[in-house]
Amino acid sequence: MPGLESKGFQVLEGAYSNWSIYDSFDDADATNSDSYQDAVVNRKETEILLVDSGYILKKYTIATKTLSASLIAGIVQWQWSYLALGIFITSVQQTYAIAKWRTDGVIDRLSIIKDGVVVKTFTNSELGFGTNPIRSASISPSGKYVIASGVRATTGNMGWVVLVGS
Repeated sequence: MPGLESKGFQVLEGAYSNWSIYDSFDDADATNSDSYQDAVVNRKETEILLVDSGYILKKYTIATKTLSASLIAGIVQWQWSYLALGIFITSVQQTYAIAKWRTDGVIDRLSIIKDGVVVKTFTNSELGFGTNPIRSASISPSGKYVIASGVRATTGNMGWVVLVGS
């Protein structure tokens, strides 16, 4: 709610009702398999830590739309367990959630849910993956950013799509 910061409250989530593509890019280190990737957005929502189950970490800077080289390889095994469970795809106060939908065994839609109501759905084609499946989806703490991975139709390479809420 507007003005809460001036009263000493920390606003943890935004008031978003629409999301659009902010950026899309290839990642040669991303694995083409369901739930093998994750994205963790920092508290200030300025950077995204991209994690692949191949134990590769990269940093994506939102403002400059830049992807770093690999920061570290061979991260601990618990990360795989975290990714495989497919949990933690909600905003910090669980106002926003992500649902991945399967048709004939293929994840072909991604819905953004706000307060229990689907407010936006993207098909794999709308995300730039063509008929390729959506491999993973994550959301930032405030619900502003949604990050998805898959094989990009324009290049045929694994990559990421960053959505921004308004």
